[in-house]
This record gives sequence, C-alpha cells and structure tokens, in this order.
Amino acid sequence: MEAAMTYIDRSNGGPDRNATGTLSDENIFATDDDTSADYGTVQIGPPDGDEINWKLLDNNSKTVVQLDGTVTKDGITVDITSLGISGDGSAQRTIKKTASVIDPLPGFPNVPFSARGAVTVQGAVKVYNPEGNSTIRTGGVFGWTSAGAETNIADPAHDNYPECLGGSNECIGVYAGLEGCPGTNYVKCDLIKVSDNNTYNIDIDQNFLGFKNATANEFFIN
Repeated sequence: MEAAMTYIDRSNGGPDRNATGTLSDENIFATDDDTSADYGTVQIGPPDGDEINWKLLDNNSKTVVQLDGTVTKDGITVDITSLGISGDGSAQRTIKKTASVIDPLPGFPNVPFSARGAVTVQGAVKVYNPEGNSTIRTGGVFGWTSAGAETNIADPAHDNYPECLGGSNECIGVYAGLEGCPGTNYVKCDLIKVSDNNTYNIDIDQNFLGFKNATANEFFIN
C-alpha cells in the first residue's frame, strides 16, 4: 500500500505514467534482475518497459499491487488493491484503499498579484492571468520602476472566448480523450499585454478598499 501511495505521488511523475488515461495497466515495481539493488523498488518517473506490479519478499512471500481509476483534467481518484500471499501459498489477504489527488488550492485567487497595502515593484516583473481580466490588486498605491514590467490577460478576441477561460493545455495530444476534456474548446485563451510601467489599465486595481480596510484574516480569505 505504501508503494502504491509513493507511485501515485505527482512529484514522482504521477499515477498515469504511460499517459493512457486509465490506471489498470500501471506497473509499480522495478524488475531488472533478482540480484540488482533496484529489484522490487518503486518506479520513479516514466515507464521504461522494465516494471511489474508484484514484489517477491525475502521469505518467498509475495505482494501484488493493483491500481484502478480514471485520470481527468480536474484530478484523480485511485482505487488501490494490495494482495499479500504467504511463502507457501497457503494464505492470502487483501486490503483496499481509495486515494484522491486533490487541488491544494481549490479556491484560487482571481487576481494573481494581491497585496494588503502599498507596493512598489522593482525589476522587469511580468504578471499573467490566463483565467480572467484582473492582474494586480493592492490596498494602497501600486507602482513599478522597470521598463520591462507588464501585465497580461486572456485575450477577449480569442476564438471561443470566454469558453477558453476554462480550457486546459493538458487536454492536447494523447490527453485529448480524457474524461472532462472538452471535445473542441480545450486550449487556453491567448494572452495579450494590457499594462506596462507607463500605462495602467483596468486590470490593475490599486487603493482597493476591500484590502485596505481588511484584517489580516479577511485579506487572507479574500
């Protein structure tokens, strides 16, 4: 079970290593050979054709690990089945667990650059918001000093706007058939530059009273 949890960890490459959209064909352990230090260890990274989903233990007992589930663009729920078989084959036990990979920030801010007070930014900072039309919101005066600074938002002239606001480049290519991926409007909106250090447009909202008058907790929630 611990090996399966390690395998499905996104930081190790994610559960769907072969990008098929399903998990029933995943092999978790490295094989190499019986004397290799890597034999029976959890695979990290993309498959290389040298994997199995069972591991032989020192006392000749065996564990078989099976994953099941469907990968979508919005997340994943994995059913894990772990079968243990005694060395002489006379006894076996199965345990099951359902694991979900969740979005750690489901209520993501609709303004990517937010500050409770006044802000002056030095350097060629670029702020992007492919999901909407706001980029910077501060409770005090905002300013930046570099000629290379700019903001970018989703292009309202993009084909299929505003549907493209909810698009995902993850649905391109081998992922195009994944559950939850639209049949056509799957590409994110194009981005356009709207503000720079000389011109502030409506995407920059400074002296915002909702931030200026907020407590620390209220600002965090906002």
